Amino acid sequence: MASSDMHELLTEQKTTNELLGKILEQDIHKQHQETRRFWFGLFIHALPFIVIAVLVWYVYQFIGHQVEALQSTVNEIQQSTDISGIKDKIESFFN
Repeated sequence: MASSDMHELLTEQKTTNELLGKILEQDIHKQHQETRRFWFGLFIHALPFIVIAVLVWYVYQFIGHQVEALQSTVNEIQQSTDISGIKDKIESFFN
């Protein structure tokens, strides 16, 4: 093998390695883009469920607070109107 043939092979090998390096860089970049697109798409598709879950949680909390307020109002009314005192007054009225 002549020195010029060896030089051509080395030059070709160098060119091939550079091209393969560029292809590898492009492939890595493409994989990163696909990964980003996947997670972004997953988030966009999950967003309605996330919003619905948050709204359901707030409605649940609101209803819970309303029930507590109603129960507290009912307890106050029961304490302010002592039924046993009224019963005693009615019985004393008839006796």
